[in-house]
Amino acid sequence: MKFEEVSFDLDDKNLFLVDDLKLKADAIRHSILPKLEIVTNETISILTNVFHSNPLELSTVLKFPNFRKNRTTDFAINYTEAQAGLGSKRNRILWSEVKRSNGEQPMVLPFSLTYCLDEFGFRFYFTTTRYGLKLKDYSLFHSYHLQHKEEIDMLVMESSTHLSLLFEDYKKFALKPKKEFFDAMLNEKRWELMYFSKTLQYSIDNESISSLLQQYITFYPIYENYIKLSSGNSFDFEPQLDLLRKFLIQIEEAEFEETDEEILQTEKFTSQQLLEIAEKKI
Repeated sequence: MKFEEVSFDLDDKNLFLVDDLKLKADAIRHSILPKLEIVTNETISILTNVFHSNPLELSTVLKFPNFRKNRTTDFAINYTEAQAGLGSKRNRILWSEVKRSNGEQPMVLPFSLTYCLDEFGFRFYFTTTRYGLKLKDYSLFHSYHLQHKEEIDMLVMESSTHLSLLFEDYKKFALKPKKEFFDAMLNEKRWELMYFSKTLQYSIDNESISSLLQQYITFYPIYENYIKLSSGNSFDFEPQLDLLRKFLIQIEEAEFEETDEEILQTEKFTSQQLLEIAEKKI
């Protein structure tokens, strides 16, 4: 299947409602996950072209559920969603700038940017709590958000994402400066951020998926810089934004060209044909 053929219909939605857990898990693993992998691979290809870098240098492709197809043991796991996207590589040598809460070097980071499909629809989200892994110190990321507030806020807006205040004790920070939220988390030695895109509702055609992919790419520098910070690599928002700007302008110009083509097709009608069309509307 090509990316242009990927869509999600009501049959896909209904797979998440199946009562038989084994059948449900197998159906999601064999039917939905391959399509999410195609979307992810297309995303990686575009990211490579847009930012002139390899997204898989420090990241790897995450897939869920990811049990072995030839497993011999049964299980009773109720899979309510399928995910595919980017997360950190498993290599403790890479993550020199962070440590786990116990002081040890982490094998993997709790940061990911993944697509998600469930019974409610299709979205992507960024999280800093993957695997339930906690780090010893979050000041590096606290500084990142405060020092680059303008760039991060702009990318969040352009990608149509939002910072979710899902946790009950965080709802008091709604409609307040984000600095208060970040300061509170740093003081409590936790860093629980989740940015969600808008959810596409069924049935979901390829054009809608392409638009969501574009939003994913727009958000991507925020995730990438988390990974770079953790590895001790430097980053610069300015060239990232310049490259992203060129990409978004190209998309907008292509859309205008399509509109112009439609106008030209309309202009091919003769005057008599246009009069006949107008008379039918009366």
